[in-house]
Formats: sequence, C-alpha cells, structure tokens
Amino acid sequence: MDALRAWDSPVPDNKQTELFGAEKSREYRRQQKAKRKELRLQEVSIRQKLTALQLLKKEEFAKLDATRSQSYLLWRDLAARLQEERRSAEFRQEQLIGAISNQAIYINTIRDIVGKQLSTAMALRRDGSPHRQRIGNSGGAESFAGYIQRLDANFQITNEVFRAFDALFASVPHAVHKQVTDGAVEYFSVRSKVVLPLSPLEAGNTLWDFGSQFYSNKEGFVRYQDVQDPENTLVKSFVESSVLQTGMQVKIQQYFIARRFYLDNQVIMTWHFISEGIGVFSGLRADETGWWRLEASSDPMEPGTVLEMCVCRAPAPSTETTFAKSVADDFHGVLHRISDKTMDDVVSLTESALLRNLLEEME
Repeated sequence: MDALRAWDSPVPDNKQTELFGAEKSREYRRQQKAKRKELRLQEVSIRQKLTALQLLKKEEFAKLDATRSQSYLLWRDLAARLQEERRSAEFRQEQLIGAISNQAIYINTIRDIVGKQLSTAMALRRDGSPHRQRIGNSGGAESFAGYIQRLDANFQITNEVFRAFDALFASVPHAVHKQVTDGAVEYFSVRSKVVLPLSPLEAGNTLWDFGSQFYSNKEGFVRYQDVQDPENTLVKSFVESSVLQTGMQVKIQQYFIARRFYLDNQVIMTWHFISEGIGVFSGLRADETGWWRLEASSDPMEPGTVLEMCVCRAPAPSTETTFAKSVADDFHGVLHRISDKTMDDVVSLTESALLRNLLEEME
C-alpha cells in the first residue's frame, strides 16, 4: 500500500524546482557576503593593530635614542650613509665593468678595420703596384680603382661600424690611439652627429652636390671624370695649405675618393682620404676611411635628417725615412684641424642652402 501511495503522490513541477534553486543561490550569496564582511573587518582590525604597533615601536626607538649619546647617533648616521654610498658604488662598478667589456669588443672591431686598411696598403707597396710610389706619380682615375673597390666593401659594414663607434665614443667626440712602445699615433678616430632640417634624400643630394664642388678652389685641383658610375663616384686631388703654431706654412697633397649608395630609408656615403706630406712633411702619409649615414630623425622634437659621421685615420708606415715625433704630431694635428673645419663647412653650407630654398619659396 505504501508503494501505491508513493506511486500516486504528485511529482514537483518545474516552477517548484526553480524556486528551490533560487533560494539556494540566495543563501549562498548571503553566506559569501557575510564572509567578505568578516574578512574586511579582520583587515581593518589588523591594520589598526599594525599602525598602533608601529607607533609604539617608533616611540620606543625615540625614547632609546634620547638615552643614547650624541656620538652614537653620529656614528649610526655615518654608517647608514656609508652603506648607501657603498651600494651606489657597487652598482656603478657593475655598470662600468659591463661598459668596459662591451667597449673592448668594439675597440677590437675598429682595430680590425684599421688593421685591414693598413695591411692592404703595405701589401700594395710590396707587390710593385702603382701604389708603391706616391699616387701623384700615377696616371688617371684607374690609379684609384683599388680604393673604389674597398669603398664598396666598406658600405656593406656601415651599420656595424656605427654601432662600434657609438660604444667607443659615448662621452668624447675624438679619440687618439697611440702605440705603447714609442707613443706614436696608431690611429685617430672621430664620431659626430648633427640634425639637418631636410629629408634624407634632400640632405644626401645637397651634400653630394657640395662634395662635387668642394676643394675646387684649392691649389692643383683636379677632378677625374673617367670613373665608373660617375653619378655616384667622386675622385679628386688637390694641395691643402696650413700654418703651424710656429708660423711655418706647410702643404699636404690630398686625394679624395667617395662613393654614394641609396637604401630604402638611408643615404650612405663612404670615402677614402689619402694625405701625403710635402716639404717638411715629405715622406709622411695618412690614410683616412670615413662614413656618412643619413636617415630620418626619430625624435619628434627635432625632426629632419640625422647626419652621422665616422672617421678613422691611420698613419701609413714608412720604411724609407725616420721622422721626429714632433714633425709627425704636427702632420696629424694639421689633418685633425682640416677634418674639423671641413665638417663645420659642410653643415654651414647645408644650412645656408636650406635658408636660400625657404626664401625662394616665400618669394
């Protein structure tokens, strides 16, 4: 009979099931709300106790300090200051160790570049090629074919060279590397950067146009026209004059070989500058390798084109003549001043050209 009554009893409908589930959910939310409230009260209580404990400790330390001698307080402050200075010094030391390690890598990179240039120059002197004599004794532009080929190779390593120079010249624009044995100049390096208010293409074309006309007023100026890719190749020779601090006038025969390359967002110019002494400098020679890189500025406060220059100049060893160190130093000092003046003239001429263009547009 019980089974029959159970069979005949009504089954809860869906509405009753939903009401039961809703009540269960409300009860769960009430429990969670109560737990959160309890936790918040506990947090407030703990914070109050912590604040009171901190104040108590502070008062205890203040009372303790009041009972201590003045000398103890001075020594304690000194120890704290020395500890902070030591931490700061250790941090700077770690930075310097990292910088020195990176700088050594970049210095070796630049030494390799210079070493290859010097090795090539010495090989050309030994193999009986026209470069064994002064370039001035050679014929036309074919005498510079080897230098033009090396410029094409230098173009391929442009970005690597600039990265190396960036690390080497983090704080100074110039560096003179001397031999340990006799203090003679081993090689001389320059790193500079300016921003021009032009697009990279405009700045590159302007600089190249200036380069085409540059030095034309110098003594004995010659521009060699019979070169491959004449639109992007310059070969010139001329005589540069200067006056030493003693008042003596000196002259240097110079040869300028340059190449221009276009990339999607850059204009690259590479060059060789060969300087041969005349008169008191006769027999002295220096080979300079340089790069110009022009690319759009990424600084919104200083728009335009970033013009960067890297120069590495090394004396060519001479086995025929021995020179006094003062004479060699004067020779390289003259080249240093000429290089600085040339860079200043280029930037000044570029800015003057921009000003003329703006005035013409206003008219």
